[in-house]
Amino acid sequence: MGGCGAGACLLWAEPGGRAVRGGSGMSQDWNPVSFLQLEYFLMAARERSFTSAAQKLYISQPALSKQIALLEERLKTTLFYRERRQVTLTPPGEVLFQGLTTVHNQVCLALEQAKEAGERFNHQVNVGCLETVRMGGILQPMIQRFHRDYPQYTLSNRRYSFRTLVERLERHQLDVIFTLSFEQSYLERLGFVCRPVERRSVGVVCSGSAPYAAMARQGVYAFQDATLVAIEPGESEQGNARARENCRRLGITLKEVVEVPNVASLLSTLATGTGFSFLERDMLQAADGQLEFYPLPEEKHIFYLICAWNPRNLSPAAEAFQRLIQG
Repeated sequence: MGGCGAGACLLWAEPGGRAVRGGSGMSQDWNPVSFLQLEYFLMAARERSFTSAAQKLYISQPALSKQIALLEERLKTTLFYRERRQVTLTPPGEVLFQGLTTVHNQVCLALEQAKEAGERFNHQVNVGCLETVRMGGILQPMIQRFHRDYPQYTLSNRRYSFRTLVERLERHQLDVIFTLSFEQSYLERLGFVCRPVERRSVGVVCSGSAPYAAMARQGVYAFQDATLVAIEPGESEQGNARARENCRRLGITLKEVVEVPNVASLLSTLATGTGFSFLERDMLQAADGQLEFYPLPEEKHIFYLICAWNPRNLSPAAEAFQRLIQG
């Protein structure tokens, strides 16, 4: 229990009656305090009667009195003033009662939260999608089929940055994520299972007001000595590397690289006329028509929407959704 002095606080009892004390880390033979004794003490303190407490605990009054006496012996103090019709707490008893009441309330809250989490774990699938990636055409039919085949489960769908998707997947706060294929090797290194879902079109993107936009339709040479806008490696290491690799493959020499924290920032930076980037066509929907898209040869730039999940996630609802994806 918290607040005990070093060497005086009993944390648990080992098999065979050997008690382990907190603080010193040493073992010693003595009578441990049991949770049963603390439960009996709390009930007696609330009822102010050993008889009433015993009735509510469905035990005999002598059995309750014996356990409280053992607790008092263990603590070397008297916890109750015993009168004919009732009992009242002594000052040490008041201290113990207040402390145990706080702990009891925390335990009850933890149990309730665990129960609620268990209900969500067993009956809800939490899906995360990469921000700005269009999902309606592929995810909506999946959701409809999932509700049809598994009506006992619910599904939640939210959008996040890539880094947040990974963090939530690791913590089992998300069951399945949808992102882009250049992140697949990174996800697999973390132990996640990845599956391709849909082929996507990737191209060079820049503002229609950018100085090289008028020449861009003639070929990627228009972006020579231009500024590449890329996601910071801390948010998407693979995305940053892929953008630079695309420039190398296309023979584009860069003037500079501007790194931004996420896709939303990338789109807003491009909209100001600063630089160019490589994006999936559907990402431009969030740019309100301010950006131009110039497709790249698909045979050299294969691009997929992928889904990923944590194989250590044992949620039955998540397993059902994974079966649907793989089926």
